[in-house]
Order: sequence, then structure tokens, then C-alpha cells
Amino acid sequence: SAFTKCFRPVSNYPSDFSDLVVWLRADSGVTFDIPTKRVSAWADGSGNSNDVAQATKANQPLRNGYDGANDKAYISFDGTNDSMPSNNNCPITTGAFTIFTVSKQNTASAQRFSVFNYERTPIELNIGFNDNKHSSYITNGTSLAFYDSEISSEYAVLATSFNDTGRLTTSINQGANSSSAIVGWDETTTFNASPFNIALRGSLLSDANIEEVIVYNRELSDSEKSDIKGYLNLKYKIY
Repeated sequence: SAFTKCFRPVSNYPSDFSDLVVWLRADSGVTFDIPTKRVSAWADGSGNSNDVAQATKANQPLRNGYDGANDKAYISFDGTNDSMPSNNNCPITTGAFTIFTVSKQNTASAQRFSVFNYERTPIELNIGFNDNKHSSYITNGTSLAFYDSEISSEYAVLATSFNDTGRLTTSINQGANSSSAIVGWDETTTFNASPFNIALRGSLLSDANIEEVIVYNRELSDSEKSDIKGYLNLKYKIY
């Protein structure tokens, strides 16, 4: 049973599609201290070395090898001081992207918290939670687009895409999509002038379990999104 839990056949993996730039998995590429479970580095599996790391021990999250969704490994951020900044600037360079996350929020709060966050005034991209719900949010300082789900303290597959005309499309598990547009957005707007962060938005730290983060430097097609969500659901058995 241990073998079948770790290895299940899938038709597509995230690396089968072009422009994969970040792939963080709690069950792979994690450097942690075995006695304390504290995570010092989380390697990017996309092949682009967009790793995240935390050198300060007090700010390191914990790696748990089981008891996540479908009894999988997860990285636990405590909401007090844990976060992991990227080693490189955010690799989204075209003004368009697709981001998938598998996570859950542990403590209810009306604040907007992060799983994946990028901030460079006046631009902000935040994939995470808002008002106890899974959420996607992006703004150019003048206009914004966002989606807040009805699901809160449960693991979910959150798929968020954004195109170079400023339109945000988000779906959670197999739920309905929500889309809106940012006025004045164009393909020249990029996110690669500053690093991204895991579990940190401004001064807000997420109390959350994170299992997987996948980032593409383009908007995937509907069929590609379906394949990636299928891979995540087959692995984590969320819906």
C-alpha cells in the first residue's frame, strides 16, 4: 500500500507542458533538519532553479511527511514567523501566467494571506486566502481582479490564470470559474523585478499547510489546465 500511495499512474505531469517555471512539492526537493523538521530550503522542480529558502531557523516552516491531503507530505507555516522567499526574482516575464496551489488555511482570519505572493508597488499578485476562503488577487494599483471561493479550511486545488489583456480566471477543484479584467493592463507588465514569497504577504504570515505550488509563464489552455488539475487531484484525492 505504501508503494501505491506514492506511485500512481497519471497521463500528464506539470513538466510535460511548456513554460513551467516553478514547481514546489512537499514530497520532493526539501532540505530539512530531521529532529526538528525545520525546512531551510525547498528546491524548484521545474529545472529553472527558482528555489525558495529560509536561513533564519526561527522562521523556518516544518516538513511533515504524512497526514496532509491523501496522507501526503506538506510544509507547515505557523502564521507567526515562518516564510520562504525565492532565491531569484519572480520568473513571470510576459504579463500572463497560470498558478496552481494545493493548500489549506489552519486559523480563521478575515485578512488576506498568501501561499504565493509577489509585490512591487503598485503591482501585487497574491494566491492564497482571503476572509477564510481560498482566493486569487491581482492589482496594478488602479484596478484589480479577484476571486474568493466558498471553501475555507480544507485542502483545495486552486487554479488561477491571467492573460496579457488583464483577465483573471480562477477555478477551485471542479467549481465554477470567475473572471474579471484589470483596466489598462498590457503584455508589457511583468513580475520579474522582485523576488516572490511563499506564505508571506507584506507583514502578514500565513498559518497554512502547503503541499504543492506550480507556476507557468503563460496562460495555459483549458485542456492543459484540466490535465494539471487532474494530476493534482489524482495525487491528493481532493475532489
